[in-house]
Amino acid sequence: STGKHSAKWTGDNAATWNDLKSSIVSIMDFNMFGVPMIGADICGFIYDTTEELCSRWIEVGAFYPFARDHNTLGAAPQELYLWDTVAEASRSALGMRYQLLPYYYTLFYEASTVGSTVARPLWYNFPSDSVTTSISTQFMIGSGVLISPVLDYGSTSVYAYFPEGLWYDFNSRQLAIDTTTGGAYHSLYTPLTSTNVHVNGGNILPLQNSALTTTLGRLTPFTYLTALDNYGSASGSLFWDDGEQINITNYLTIKLSSSVSLTGGKFTSEIITNTYTDVNNSVGSIVIMGSSSLNLNTPSVVTLNGVTLTSDKYSYNTNTYVLSFINLDLDITTGISLSWVY
Repeated sequence: STGKHSAKWTGDNAATWNDLKSSIVSIMDFNMFGVPMIGADICGFIYDTTEELCSRWIEVGAFYPFARDHNTLGAAPQELYLWDTVAEASRSALGMRYQLLPYYYTLFYEASTVGSTVARPLWYNFPSDSVTTSISTQFMIGSGVLISPVLDYGSTSVYAYFPEGLWYDFNSRQLAIDTTTGGAYHSLYTPLTSTNVHVNGGNILPLQNSALTTTLGRLTPFTYLTALDNYGSASGSLFWDDGEQINITNYLTIKLSSSVSLTGGKFTSEIITNTYTDVNNSVGSIVIMGSSSLNLNTPSVVTLNGVTLTSDKYSYNTNTYVLSFINLDLDITTGISLSWVY
């Protein structure tokens, strides 16, 4: 029961490339031990870190469930702003983390209530893929997000494994890897200030905008980032409350789903529980990411909760296969029934 109520760090690590690598194993292990709020000391605790190591470490550590830069007394300072490359890598990686906080928060709620995990080895999500059992240099957040970082000195590429499916680049919001015919390794060019974050087809991620603080981020509109699988469907969920209460009595849970067909598609948001009366959040956009083989196209008619949307509220990118619905300004406590025909 410890992990239901508390957080932990992985111990006093060293500022070495080996300890950066082993931190991934540690956070996956602790999640399976029932301690999901876990993280390693970013950039290393013992010894002096380096600019390159710290850059690569924040690109991993920003996605630890528990993320902090921390070192021992007497070691050289390693605040993330001390080097230009580390600062740039931090803004990128932490910017993604802050967008993903509603997704993390939902995973932590599920971990606390039903004992599920937050950080996961690939085999946890793909148990029938024997290749994943030997992978310890990549990890997943929930079922929807894959992290494939650089972990070696001087390297600017990653030879990353992608299990069967469609994999979308988190930053560019478009299809990056198609392994629908079977899992495969791909070489990914990864400059010093970059990392690789992909969304697994079949998942819907609740996101908010990144901001200087989590308090400000919580005030921004939600985006439901929808990554279709090769069958043209996706699902997800959201847990939301005030972020302060100890005994969770006032909260919101939402079930999300989407699918496309030859004639059109739909997106639904179903309110499962709503005892959170002080909620003041809106849904600003819904983004549907697909591929050339899926049934996405420019809609001729779009209906939102029984009302026809004007054409300035939606667009389809024929190059990226992404259908976007924008400026929706929907109360998050109101169910969404969005449908379109081609």
